[in-house]
Amino acid sequence: MSATTEWIVAGSAAATTVFVGTASLLAVRQLKEAHTGNRLVALARVTDTLIADPIMKARQWVFANADALKATRLSDLAEPDRTRVEAVWRAYDRVGLLFDHDLIIDERPVLDMWGHSIEHTYEILKHLLTERREDGNPDFAHNFSTLYRQAKAFNSSKAEP
Repeated sequence: MSATTEWIVAGSAAATTVFVGTASLLAVRQLKEAHTGNRLVALARVTDTLIADPIMKARQWVFANADALKATRLSDLAEPDRTRVEAVWRAYDRVGLLFDHDLIIDERPVLDMWGHSIEHTYEILKHLLTERREDGNPDFAHNFSTLYRQAKAFNSSKAEP
């Protein structure tokens, strides 16, 4: 093989390497952008769940009736009130499910926005949730319990200087 041929082959190999490397870098960038887009969609889905009118009203009702709820039993709640409590449990359980199965890559924005509400709501309704679980479904809203622990830890870390 002549020196000229060797230079042409080497130049061709170098050009191919540059093109493949550039294509690889662009592919990685596209994957990162797609990943970021998916994170935004997941965050929007969580936010939409928690600010949906029926859930928002149910959460507000829980906070407005916190003292009464802490002193009552689930069986003593009127049907509309029990429905509100169940709606809150299920909404936070759905969010916890997304966290538990790593469908929310970064929980911090959700916990930063909703952490206090998650923690406070759970503490108001914990005894009612325990009673609900004793009715035959010991795993009912277990993702809400996991979410509560994450929110509590997150809130504690925010309080530290």
